[in-house]
Amino acid sequence: MKQLSKNEGVINIRSTFGVTETMDRIESVVWARCMKVFARINQQREAKLSGLDMKPMQLLIFGDPRTCVPLMEACESTALDLPFKVLVWETSEGEVWVSFYSTEYLSMRHGVEEIRFPRIETLIRKALE
Repeated sequence: MKQLSKNEGVINIRSTFGVTETMDRIESVVWARCMKVFARINQQREAKLSGLDMKPMQLLIFGDPRTCVPLMEACESTALDLPFKVLVWETSEGEVWVSFYSTEYLSMRHGVEEIRFPRIETLIRKALE
């Protein structure tokens, strides 16, 4: 079995905004593109509710059924990565990063033409302007 290197296929982009504002901006662009937000998970808050302490971190799960469903029908394994997920997190130094799988990686991982996956990186970069 092939072992993946740490963070293989993950794109990390630095944000100049805090975790909440970064996620607000990404969510706003998602809605503006007529995509659906399935969940927004504040992982720091959930950890706190369990009596644990962690740095700020939020996960957004989103997509467009009109593009994701045909992908899942063409290749069922894409449902492991769809809908899309974007993680916004803060380092111990206070830097904020946005992490997500690259379109190229998802295409290679599932053996599906890259053109069929929406360009998530474009959406993220727009949100961080």
